[in-house]
Amino acid sequence: MNTRRNQLNSSLLLFFTIFITASCTAQGVIPDKWTPEMRFKYTYGGGMTDYSKTIELRETGSYILVRTQGKETKANLQLTIDQLNDFLKFLAKNNFGKMKSEPREGVVYDMGTTEYLLSWKGGAHGVSHGASTEISEKYRNHFSAIGNYLNKFGSGSPVE
Repeated sequence: MNTRRNQLNSSLLLFFTIFITASCTAQGVIPDKWTPEMRFKYTYGGGMTDYSKTIELRETGSYILVRTQGKETKANLQLTIDQLNDFLKFLAKNNFGKMKSEPREGVVYDMGTTEYLLSWKGGAHGVSHGASTEISEKYRNHFSAIGNYLNKFGSGSPVE
């Protein structure tokens, strides 16, 4: 009887391991078409400088907001659905859905943090790289490429 129970427990453990692995793999998938409720938000800030930047992309209105030396500048962006879909394709090409933030080891006293968050009906995926978190070396160039892509929107000033 114990042998049968052990076989059943082993089978259940194997089933749940496969199920959990499949569920985690599915988390790497981001939508391939922009929908009205979707939003992508980029933020940069922190460190010892008086500077922050936010870029928010939405179908209903996008903007760039820069705060520096106590002054705030906001520019509205007019993006087409084709541009938003192209951005989603770029995110997928650069493995955004597979990126994960890990706790940074050691103490960093002066470093800003860059965050990306894509949210949609029924899901969201976000990552950050900075003083307390970091992107694995495997995806760091992809993470930077996303920031560089965002330069196409608005004034073209660099995204940190």
